[in-house]
Amino acid sequence: MVHSARWTDEMKSIDGGRPQDIIPLCGYGVPDEDIAAYSSEKYATYVFENELKPYKSGGTNTYNEMHFYALPWPVDVLEAMHDEVVTLRITLSYYVEPAPGKSGKNNKYRYPSATLRFDVKTPIENDSEFLARHNKLEGKKTSDNNSTRWNIGQQRRERGTVQSDWFSCTAQELASCGQIVVFPGPGWWKERKLENVDNKIKYSLVVSIQTEKTEIYQAVETAIANRIAIPISNHY
Repeated sequence: MVHSARWTDEMKSIDGGRPQDIIPLCGYGVPDEDIAAYSSEKYATYVFENELKPYKSGGTNTYNEMHFYALPWPVDVLEAMHDEVVTLRITLSYYVEPAPGKSGKNNKYRYPSATLRFDVKTPIENDSEFLARHNKLEGKKTSDNNSTRWNIGQQRRERGTVQSDWFSCTAQELASCGQIVVFPGPGWWKERKLENVDNKIKYSLVVSIQTEKTEIYQAVETAIANRIAIPISNHY
């Protein structure tokens, strides 16, 4: 429902149409039943469901797993589309266990059992640079995130357990953005004895590509058939 939601023209007119002003009043907008239920030739959707162990025991609990998805991207088709504008939308949804007691009411990092976040490779990064940017065990960090490309923005979308965001770029640029990472953030599980908690978060990740002119659904379907995306469990 959230992934299919769109702002109406009236919503977009609020305070000059800035997303940071629209979100508090309208959320992600009005769900579109057709988008929620069906793909089309110019709108293709991937859906991933998985679970992640966010923390591991130690002297103090530390971050444990992150998941990297190498999408079955129709790279040749996207590159052949050159400067045609395409839109990538991602929605991450997960459940948390609220903190028992009063501490969770006064601290946003202690209310959820754990938090999850997502990021997408930039067009100017190679795969190794993207991995190293999120995991120091993969090597020295040599690249930076481009947070300005998103409509909602990383800080605002990460405030909830349903996070949806999108950006538009040329098809040629999108051809180089076929990796997504889901990684953990703070939560009260990190401060507790892990043997006393479940320490697993189930999540859903929805990824859509929308084109303006070129029909892309069949190309995505063929890419999936040739190479089914498998998440790589990566440890800190």
